Amino acid sequence: PVEGLAFEGDILSYKGIPISQTSSGEMIVLSARIAMALNPKLKVLFIRNASLIGTKNFELLSKLATENGYQIWCEYVDTTNEVGIYIENGEVVAK
Repeated sequence: PVEGLAFEGDILSYKGIPISQTSSGEMIVLSARIAMALNPKLKVLFIRNASLIGTKNFELLSKLATENGYQIWCEYVDTTNEVGIYIENGEVVAK
């Protein structure tokens, strides 16, 4: 369902690179693309470990979400206290 995703023999590849050799950030973006293609009615995606995405892939993911009308909820490690909702010991401590 995603351009560039293919089987080459028995190996799944994306843009000619075996999936096993893609970065975590690329894998997260690819997973989001697959989710959007397979269920276009559910317009919310939840991404764990979004800290692994990296700036370039995060911008790409944001663009994909905007173009396709999706909300993407990310679990992201941030120590600046400037972004998101902060949960400590199961309790919301800041918004």
